[in-house]
Amino acid sequence: MKKVVLFAVVGLLLFGQVSVFAEDFNTSDMEGTWYLFDTTVNPATLDVYWTYGEMEADASGKILSGSYQDPLGNTFAVTDGNIMLDNKGVMSGTASVDMGPGVTATAIFPHGKIDQAKTNGAYVTLMTVDGSSDPPSMGAGFSIKGGGTFAKTDLEGDWHAYSAIIDVVAGQVFWVYGTFSVDAAGTVTADPDSYYTPFATATVTGGTLTLDTDGKISGIINITYENPPGTEVNSSSVLAAGKMDQSKTTGTYVAHNLNADSLPDLLSLETTNLVKAGGAFTSDDNVGDWYTYGLAIDPVTPAVFWSRGQFHIDSSGNTTGSWFFPDGTVIKNTGGTMSTDSKGVFTGDFTLDTGDTLTIRNGKSAEGKTQGALVSTTTSGMMFVGVNIKDTYTFPWSSFLPAIMNHE
Repeated sequence: MKKVVLFAVVGLLLFGQVSVFAEDFNTSDMEGTWYLFDTTVNPATLDVYWTYGEMEADASGKILSGSYQDPLGNTFAVTDGNIMLDNKGVMSGTASVDMGPGVTATAIFPHGKIDQAKTNGAYVTLMTVDGSSDPPSMGAGFSIKGGGTFAKTDLEGDWHAYSAIIDVVAGQVFWVYGTFSVDAAGTVTADPDSYYTPFATATVTGGTLTLDTDGKISGIINITYENPPGTEVNSSSVLAAGKMDQSKTTGTYVAHNLNADSLPDLLSLETTNLVKAGGAFTSDDNVGDWYTYGLAIDPVTPAVFWSRGQFHIDSSGNTTGSWFFPDGTVIKNTGGTMSTDSKGVFTGDFTLDTGDTLTIRNGKSAEGKTQGALVSTTTSGMMFVGVNIKDTYTFPWSSFLPAIMNHE
């Protein structure tokens, strides 16, 4: 009799006659206002730049309104669209964009992931101007949900920062990572030798940040670095827009980096993800399935494009998985290991089927242990900067297996 009952239950699950799957996520989790921060690559013009904006969706995932702005101050309206979430929090959808008089565009979200807290996420996009034969623009973005109450003192502490730098003078794109400290008044304190570029070290020399009651971040961070090596540059990162997550342990901002020695010369554009220091961690926190989203930088070709990955880490720290690119290329992660120290700083080496080794130079997990940010390089010179989000969905075996096993 047990076999018959088991077969009946499996049949009901497969054909949807009963609902026993625990839906950790649902499209209704998209309801509300979301703040969006993207790094966009236009392959037709070879332009790389950031955008930021807002989007409001209802419980069915329909986009009710939205707009975004580029570094030049141009504003574009999001006029329609739909976003969907599956039970793992994986996002997909489309949006219609009014680009200006007589010009419309369609944005496709081929993949994204919402964090377990349902208040932030990451995604990749492709956007085509309607009627144009140009290749689609590519975007790697980060989203933070509105809500919560904030005070300026929520900025106090040490922050890990992971930045994509678009050098408009040298025509380069590269990452910068490091840490800076903020006191209760919002003053950014000097933190010598705390920032790193692929070429040299850098130093945060000061600045001031502020946070309003909605969690919007503004202010200036001053940084001294060498680019090219041997040439010192004093830069002031002037935030154009920023947002702290409701957990108050992560955030994102976009900035204009101005030459502090000869203002107002624009040196570069910057998109930065923040993770606050704190929490207690072990390598066991790595175990599970993870998604990554961010910007891939090939300085040899040169080329810039988005990349996303899905990989698994076992209890020994061993990794396997795949990395996906906008042209359909898939690179397999055939091995390697990843480890986390007690402060949630993680490093690792992944073996790729291209013969390359991908090295996570530095990453930081947020206190919730289901998301983080990182930079990496490969032996062929590729760079990546982005975020990782854990898959926390589990099939609820415990809710019905006892009934199946005990039924006679």
